[in-house]
Amino acid sequence: MFCCVCQAYGHADSECPNKKAWAVRSGKDATNITNHELHIIDTEEEIKEIIRKHGLKSGTRKDENRKILRNLANSLNPPRLVLFSKPK
Repeated sequence: MFCCVCQAYGHADSECPNKKAWAVRSGKDATNITNHELHIIDTEEEIKEIIRKHGLKSGTRKDENRKILRNLANSLNPPRLVLFSKPK
């Protein structure tokens, strides 16, 4: 599936976690709308921990773990946007 709202594969337009973008593109007021987000610190350890917490096996390469994380976020109900923050 491809979402034309956030330009990503993994979920349909109607399930897009970027609710604000969907509202703006529909010409609606987005001030009281919240997105469905998954906040993660951008470290390999944090990413692997999130993957393991959801019962999945982490990969051995950085890009592989990002793909697993993206698929995980799309499989949650409702799907989530993955937002990375800098490590402290």
